[in-house]
Amino acid sequence: LQCQMEAETEMHICADCGERTDQDICTECGAPSLLQGRYRLLEPVGHGAHGRTYRAEDAESGREVAVKELPWRLGDDPAQRRKLLREAEILRQIDHPGTPDYIGHFFAGSGRHSSLCIVQSYVAGKTLLELAKEQRMEQAEVWRIAEQLLEILTYLHSLSPPVIHRDIKPANVIRRDADGAYVLIDFGAVRDAATRDGPGTCS
Repeated sequence: LQCQMEAETEMHICADCGERTDQDICTECGAPSLLQGRYRLLEPVGHGAHGRTYRAEDAESGREVAVKELPWRLGDDPAQRRKLLREAEILRQIDHPGTPDYIGHFFAGSGRHSSLCIVQSYVAGKTLLELAKEQRMEQAEVWRIAEQLLEILTYLHSLSPPVIHRDIKPANVIRRDADGAYVLIDFGAVRDAATRDGPGTCS
């Protein structure tokens, strides 16, 4: 009769105060701990100059997702604001098995603590950087990686306007656990060829 009470909720990060809790109402601050009342932030998996990425659970579907949080204070300047929104709009266009699926984007928080959040499917696996530290790759595997990345880039460059990733490196390529395929992640520096921010934008 008490099966729901017996089921343990995984510890997660409160979207309001940042403390860890195992309740959907944070035991530390008393606020709802789920982001947008839907996403349970499980752990940070990436951090860059412009934001932080979390592995999260969609409480509605039970699906694992990646939530990228971009502090909206970076968008105080109108031009920078357009750039942040442009990233979300570009990701919405991309539909390829070699990239994470776009799920949605929204604004969270208020005032100085407001953020633009971009939600994509979570890719479970190890990065090329991690794999290279564990073992030496055979030549055939290196060619397979190159072929799969070229296929992804060919697709991105075939879009109208073409999409430029701009940050291809071992840490941004994951060998997906589910099928062993290689996936290009972290489109934080992405631009399309119609967006010209000045010299070197599409390098």
